[in-house]
Amino acid sequence: MAIGRKITRILIKTLKYAFVLLVLLCVFVVIAVNSENCQTWLAHKAASYLSSELGTKVEIDKVKLHFVKTADLEGLFIEDPEHDTLLYSKSVSVKLENFDYGKQTLKVSEVTLNSAKARIIRYKGKKDFNFQNLINYFSSSDTSTSSPSNWKITYGKLVLDNVDFIYRNERHDISVSENMNYNNIHVSGVSGEFSNIKIIENKIFATVTGLKAKEQCGIVLENLTGNIKVSSTQLACMDFKLKTENSFVKGGFSFNYKEWVDYEDFINKVKIRALLLNETKVNFKDIAYFVRELNGLDKEIYFSGSVNGFINNLKGEKIK
Repeated sequence: MAIGRKITRILIKTLKYAFVLLVLLCVFVVIAVNSENCQTWLAHKAASYLSSELGTKVEIDKVKLHFVKTADLEGLFIEDPEHDTLLYSKSVSVKLENFDYGKQTLKVSEVTLNSAKARIIRYKGKKDFNFQNLINYFSSSDTSTSSPSNWKITYGKLVLDNVDFIYRNERHDISVSENMNYNNIHVSGVSGEFSNIKIIENKIFATVTGLKAKEQCGIVLENLTGNIKVSSTQLACMDFKLKTENSFVKGGFSFNYKEWVDYEDFINKVKIRALLLNETKVNFKDIAYFVRELNGLDKEIYFSGSVNGFINNLKGEKIK
């Protein structure tokens, strides 16, 4: 019996020490995971693993996380299969709210991209765009008919600060001129804020404020505010004010098309509906960026009214 009691005391004491050590280990892990150096180390490991999986370079310079509150990444870089930049951002900041695992709710309250570069390119001789390998990798291979996630995710705002964007389809003419080439779009200095973001049935709704940008053909967007809707068949902006170097437009408009490639024949395939209010001033220099037949025409008009139709057959009502 004495031996039994002694063994029991030893076991209890051992369990106590083991429990204390386990608690200390958990505390150490929590402190380590909340350490910026540890988080960055883990991010480097994750980036290295993703690089090996994709066969292209993925890098993250620095990470700082506050669980279910904020996430800050610095020096995010993703390479495309041709060893060019697919995505780079000097910093990415994400703020989260209303995380509730039980109710399965989460709000992405704010995402900020600072000094970012994005390149969407279809290289000559290639079937797919340069982001296809990412889509293939992250697409689920599960073909079961299980119900979708019940998580309710809502969005706050997206802030762009000096973003550079390129869309280029090298299977077509990509020459740069004084007119917009929809096969080679390069927009630089993009800054502005998109708020009240909603994604409903493959349609994106948002309120845009203070959007600025410059396209390589020369047109400069100095300010755009309004409520936008983007889908595969329509680009619309209501209650908007648009200012360029030469024009000021107030009202609402929509571009309607069957598919995105219709922009390649903007004059004949993109139908315009617009309601332009008083104070609208349009210079044909700005229209000429999209319609090469108007090159060299430097005239401005002040008007209001509604416009409907294709560029080659526009009709107006109540025009002043």
